[in-house]
Amino acid sequence: MSAAAAVALMSGISPARADGCNPSFVVPQPLFRVIAPEDEAVDVPFRSPHLVVATDASDFSFVQHVSLVPETGNPIQLGPSDISSKHQDVGDIQFTSLYGHTAVLGAIRAKTLAPSMTYDVILVVKTYGAPGCPPELTEHVGRFTTESATALDAFGEFADVPDDRPAGDAEMTDGQKIFDRSREVLRTVRYPSYIAYVVHVRSNTGGKPFLESFRSIVRSQDDIVLTHKTPLETTSKPDNPYGSRFQILGFSYTPHSKGYQPEPFGVPQISPLFSFGLRPIGEVLALPPTPEPEPSSDLPSLGRVEAVARDYNVSLVDVERYRVRWVYRLKLVPVQDPNFYRLREMLVDTETFVPWELTSAGIFPNGPASKVPWDVRYTVSHGHWLMLQEATQATLRIGGVMHGTPSHGYDGLSYAFTDFQFPKDLQDFSYFDVGSSDAAEY
Repeated sequence: MSAAAAVALMSGISPARADGCNPSFVVPQPLFRVIAPEDEAVDVPFRSPHLVVATDASDFSFVQHVSLVPETGNPIQLGPSDISSKHQDVGDIQFTSLYGHTAVLGAIRAKTLAPSMTYDVILVVKTYGAPGCPPELTEHVGRFTTESATALDAFGEFADVPDDRPAGDAEMTDGQKIFDRSREVLRTVRYPSYIAYVVHVRSNTGGKPFLESFRSIVRSQDDIVLTHKTPLETTSKPDNPYGSRFQILGFSYTPHSKGYQPEPFGVPQISPLFSFGLRPIGEVLALPPTPEPEPSSDLPSLGRVEAVARDYNVSLVDVERYRVRWVYRLKLVPVQDPNFYRLREMLVDTETFVPWELTSAGIFPNGPASKVPWDVRYTVSHGHWLMLQEATQATLRIGGVMHGTPSHGYDGLSYAFTDFQFPKDLQDFSYFDVGSSDAAEY
């Protein structure tokens, strides 16, 4: 194999080289691949993550160093001594062959990563010294996103769940009182002026995975969202902007390029502050934020509480385990207008009264997404209660002749939020485009 062809195999580029490598010199350059976690994995543990790389070489002596490069912030730099091939580190991984060659495994010792952050795994490896080739090559071998630093982790990620159900407050056997208490706590929540984040859209369409990621920012003064319309990454092929339009039964129809996959409901303009009416919008607190409010029976200590009409009839279904916590499971039945009051279930922490999960009868104001159930998860990142993910297992169909676009079916759909940052102003986001979208939730 030529040096150029070997490099092409490793990095997915054309054998035509611009770096001066001699294409006639044959060298067996080793291949590398991250196998744990899988490429594009999400919810990867950020404390003592188990990162494993495979190579078809006899060992990892070619590796000069390893870089774990986040979307923002400084890379984590690791040396060859941070790669272990000991059985206790890789013995539980069932992976023996890499591109038809015997695979050697190495575990990367990265003790702690940032939560809710996307990392590229990059190896700098030595070459065999083919004439005209650089002495080392930079290999992008994988990409993953860490799990969120939820308040559950903050309470003690490795803590044991108490065996006994919590006794709790004697009055907290009434679902309506638990729900009202949760709303009171959420009304004390305050946010920095701006929150920047990345939205990951994931689905399957036409038997193929669909993935797009977008940079967004929300202004907490009014929950207005700005999303950059150009994705950070996408599985969709570029569309031809000059496609011909034609008429079918009086409807105008525009075909798209082969391999083009549109965003299911347009560029996502979704605020991680969205709470399905559990808290008011427009709450701002200058940095730094105040600590998370502690639950208390002393209502004045909870801050300003507004009297609101009863929107749901709420009943307590059970008290159950939830990761390292106990939660109340509530059932909600809207008193009126079920298309507007969409909450159907809630998991509320028995100590803090913060909701961790919701079930909603639809998201977005209109369209197919408003007519199917969604599971919604929340987290606490950097001390702020934020949406982590909303997902449905339903099949959603959009487009068609009546909409002037090809019909697309999406088997399940999720919006996940990562890489939370707290800029002080909008200066760095002046290039964002405010466009119309059906995927609006703020």
